Amino acid sequence: MVEKDTHLDVGRIINRLKRIEGQIRGVSSMLVEGRRCDEIITQLSAVNAAITGTAREILYSHIEHCVNEIKDTKDNAHVVEDLKRAVESFGKLK
Repeated sequence: MVEKDTHLDVGRIINRLKRIEGQIRGVSSMLVEGRRCDEIITQLSAVNAAITGTAREILYSHIEHCVNEIKDTKDNAHVVEDLKRAVESFGKLK
């Protein structure tokens, strides 16, 4: 069974993802309408920024969680490795 991350503000993240879904649908509509490429690229850039912002919010929450977990445990190696993986994944977004 997968462990849930209870430290995340799931409602807030879901709302951000729903807005991103709407933005993606808007880009699809722009393509169907034959809108100009520069307009489409602008909207895709906004989608990218929204995704990065959402990932950043999750990462910040994860960092807070890991720092608190380090305080509460003697075996910090697994917490540090988990945090490194999260930061590395975030870096791949760009």
